Amino acid sequence: MSPDDFYRWYQHLSPAAYLPDGKLKLLGDIACRRHVTASAAITRDLPSIESAVQAVHDAAQAYIGRARHGGAEMLNREFASEFVLQAEAFRRVKTGRGSPVDMEHVLAAGLMCGHLAADPRSSGTSARDFAANCLGVDAVGFVASYFKQRRLLPAGDDPANLDCTYWRAKALAAAGSVGILWNGSSFRQGDVLLWMAESGVETRPGGPAALIQSVLDVESNVVVGPFTEISTGWQLFCRESRGGVGDDPRSTEYTLVEPVKGEIKHRYWETTKGERVIVVRPFV
Repeated sequence: MSPDDFYRWYQHLSPAAYLPDGKLKLLGDIACRRHVTASAAITRDLPSIESAVQAVHDAAQAYIGRARHGGAEMLNREFASEFVLQAEAFRRVKTGRGSPVDMEHVLAAGLMCGHLAADPRSSGTSARDFAANCLGVDAVGFVASYFKQRRLLPAGDDPANLDCTYWRAKALAAAGSVGILWNGSSFRQGDVLLWMAESGVETRPGGPAALIQSVLDVESNVVVGPFTEISTGWQLFCRESRGGVGDDPRSTEYTLVEPVKGEIKHRYWETTKGERVIVVRPFV
């Protein structure tokens, strides 16, 4: 799976819930299009998101209990009695670290128990509205979920507990690792762009990170004092969840200018916009 495929998965979620009323087609296109973070820059609506996701969990848990212990006639009894709630999936979704699989699990649980409605015309909360208001992923969550989906993230490394420095440390520690990449011709799909210097000092707050989808060698104009010079560089076509105006996750582009700047142990690439970044390969 490429970063491109992965970011599109967030925009086309498919909760596999059993709907006996035949209204699955009414779900339409359900998407994650938010940036949610529990970092220092906490979003004002994060508490309401956590509450809404927890409400889905509690409703599904109660419904499963009734299905397993008999009682009144219910829809989805057989399906619900075998449904296993994944607490970790709910936890990651609450804090913006959920994968598409995690989000589909939460949606399926809500649809199964009736807490979420397939029909957007319903008087209850529709699955589409819930996704629009509550489903989101931050930069680290997006990158971590990608590697988790590819079975590269170690089992004990939960996306909910990582930060952007993790990718640099992983690249430097991996057996046979190329570490930090200083030759643009070696960039490849799946490498990680980080806003920090070689030393690990972050150059932009908020822990941003991006996955490289493809690379193109280019010539670019660079302003040096009163002059404009032509410099060679590398245009990176990336996928990331970055916050700010627009949907997340999204497609982004950055051009790194040669030569590499800074002294040994403090080197960095500079973009045409003056941002200081490094490129790492956390998993060989």
